[in-house]
Formats: sequence, structure tokens, C-alpha cells
Amino acid sequence: MNTGRRSFGRLAGWIGAGIIAASIAGAGAMSVHAQNAGNANTSRIALINIEKVINDLDEVKMGQSKIAAKSEARQAELNVLVKQIEEGQKKLELLDLKDTGRREEAVKLMEMTATANAKQQAFQGIINIEKGDLFKEVHGHIMDACAKYAEKNEIDLIMVDDRVLTFQENDDVNKVSALISQKRIVYAAPSLDITDAIIKVMNTNFAASGGKRPAEKKKP
Repeated sequence: MNTGRRSFGRLAGWIGAGIIAASIAGAGAMSVHAQNAGNANTSRIALINIEKVINDLDEVKMGQSKIAAKSEARQAELNVLVKQIEEGQKKLELLDLKDTGRREEAVKLMEMTATANAKQQAFQGIINIEKGDLFKEVHGHIMDACAKYAEKNEIDLIMVDDRVLTFQENDDVNKVSALISQKRIVYAAPSLDITDAIIKVMNTNFAASGGKRPAEKKKP
């Protein structure tokens, strides 16, 4: 079989197409540069590592702490049920196999175990939803903060820095190819990175608001 050869051919084709596209884009960029050679009003671009922003925001840390507190309360409720199951199991083991009440105890144990499993699954689902809601809300706040920062500093375009996407050890050709196709930024000067500035602005505003999240914008 020549599966490896076909996969490599596919990858080579994509890279080749990328080189052609880059050549065309380069030609277009030179053309635009030539047209704007005497124009001082050139566009300004900035980059942001959104993963780092999310991890370093006080707003996120507080939100995750609240979710963790709720999770502990739910876990305490589950622990009570687990203890009852353990006690029921011990009681069942002490009963003689011929004991008429053994079947009833076994049924109770099965019901409690099913309830515990269902609660555990439900609690994990709730945690995932709460975290999803938190990150969606924070993402909106990051977008707003970036927009205000761009207006203040006359930045025309802020992009998510995809250079943080890295290859993992033993990635197969499909994963490598998929990651290559996702990447858009090949190189960027360090001066374009405004990640720390956005974190500082958002944390400062969050502290100034007394740890309250920014008010949601009213839809027109």
C-alpha cells in the first residue's frame, strides 16, 4: 500500500498551494506598499495571545473560584450518598444468603448506586456549562477591551496570535497537516504583541469596579 506516499503528496500539495498563495499575496502586498509609499496613514496591526489573557484575568480567577465553591457543595452532597452506599454494602455482606431481607437491601443498594452515578454525571455537566458560560462572557469582555484599546491607540486590526498552536510529540501526518492549515501567522515582531497591555487594562478596570464584571451592552 502507498498510503504514506498519498498522505505526503497531499501535504506537499497543500504546502505547494500555500507557497503559490503566499507568492500571490506577496505580490499584492508589494503593490499595496508601492501605492502607499508616500502615504503616512499606514494600517496598524496588533496581536493577542487570548489563552494567556484568559488565564491571567482576575475576572476569570474569581469566576472559577465561585464555580469551585458550588462544586464543593455538590460534592459534599454526593459524598453523603457514597457513604450510605458503603454502609449498605457492608450491611449486605453481613446478611446470610438465605436471609429474606437480603434481596430488599440489595435493591436499595442498587438504587442508591444508580442515583449516585446519575448525580455525579449531572454535576459534571453543570460544571461544564458554568465554565462555558464564564468563558463566553469573558471572551465578550476581551473583545470589548480590545476594541477600546484599538480606538485609543489607533490600531486598525487586532488578531489572535495562532503561533501558540504547537506540534505535539508523535503527532501523525493528519494532525500535523490540520495544524499547519490552521496557522495563519508565520512571523510577527514582538512589538505587535499587546497581550500584557490588555491583561493590565482589564485587571485594573476589574479592580476599580470592586471585582464586578463589566455591564452587558444593551442590544439595540
